[in-house]
Order: sequence, then structure tokens, then C-alpha cells
Amino acid sequence: MTTLEERVQRLEDIEAIKVLKAEYCAYCDDHYDPDGIASLFVEHGVWDGGFMGRFEGNEAIREHFAGVSSIMGFAIHHVTNPLITIVENDPDAANGQWYLWQPCTQTTRKNTGLWLAARYREKPIREQMSGGVLSR
Repeated sequence: MTTLEERVQRLEDIEAIKVLKAEYCAYCDDHYDPDGIASLFVEHGVWDGGFMGRFEGNEAIREHFAGVSSIMGFAIHHVTNPLITIVENDPDAANGQWYLWQPCTQTTRKNTGLWLAARYREKPIREQMSGGVLSR
């Protein structure tokens, strides 16, 4: 059986992951702020967007997002249905899943309005260098 302190810590960790995801969405909605987005990832973090590319490390992630606002003129990230679990044998690791529903415009298509839908799957970890805040 887990202690009350362990249970509260688990809830606080889950809430910290939700805040981290909200910060990511806010940076994306702010013209894909490359410095802000990269700051959410640990130094060796990975952003894997499937057909949009896979980028490892803060600098590669920052460079990728530096060009996204030239493609996506407007975006509002709505994430829903958070499913977050803390890894049982490693309380510094977690698994997270959200659904994305995103109205946006794409400059490469004459600012055509689009609706995007996707599923985020993430593995946030507690990065000790960032004061114990959970980071991707």
C-alpha cells in the first residue's frame, strides 16, 4: 500500500505534466516560439512528429520550430482527454497521452483554414536540474 505522501506526490506529478503540456500548447500558439518550446525539453529530449520529422536535443528541436511559423500562420492547440500514468517502478518517469484538435491556417496553401486532429504520446521525466519539474 502506498503512503498518503506518495499518493499526493503522484497527483502533484500528474498535475505538473498537465501544466507542462499547457505550456507547450501556449508556446505553439505563440507563433511556435522555438526558444519556449525547446526550453520544455530536457537536453537529450526528443520531439517525434511522425511525418513532420524527428528531432533530438534542444538545439535540433529549437531549429525545427524556428521554421514552423512560416508554414503555420495561425494555430490554436486544444488538447483533451489527458491519460497520464506515473511509471510504477520509476516515479521519475511517466507516460502521457492527449488528443489534439487544432484549427489553423497553412501559409503554403494560401492561408487555407484547416482542422487538424492528432494524438500526442509522450514520456515526460523528472529532470533534477530543472528543480524537480517534470520535463519531456
